[in-house]
Amino acid sequence: MMTGPETTGSDPVQELIDPQQWVDQHGDYLFRYALHLVRRADVAEDLVQDTLLAAWRGRERYAGAAKERSWLTAILKRKVIDWLRQTVRERNHLAEIGADEPTDDMFNGAGKWRNKLKRWMSGSPAEDVERIEFWTVIQGCANKLPSRLREVFVLWHLEEQTGKEIC
Repeated sequence: MMTGPETTGSDPVQELIDPQQWVDQHGDYLFRYALHLVRRADVAEDLVQDTLLAAWRGRERYAGAAKERSWLTAILKRKVIDWLRQTVRERNHLAEIGADEPTDDMFNGAGKWRNKLKRWMSGSPAEDVERIEFWTVIQGCANKLPSRLREVFVLWHLEEQTGKEIC
């Protein structure tokens, strides 16, 4: 007598996923992770909701290769990157219609710092690194790279993939 998924006709991977438990089991972790990256509670909440919705919609494609939390975190990382890109696009649009570039006062025409970095920092280095202005500058600089180099930069530094995964 056969037992298991073959007899029930259900997918064992889908049985591992319990979307009704995602908020209870992973919600706080995902929120803290998003808040750490974007430093705005309202944006972090929206990103977590978007993540859970995307996971719900894509649950059939979940292969079970990673734990649910890792899978959800990977989706959240992409949502954060998309949010950062959108934020940069909006700032670039403001610059096109006459608003000052957020980096104009930081760099000279040759791309060198106008002021020493110490003057720019207002708190601990960890706080300054996570500021949205930092990410805006990183995204602006990354956008100036050739597409292949930019893709490698994003995968290595933002998505923290290994060299083997990138290749």
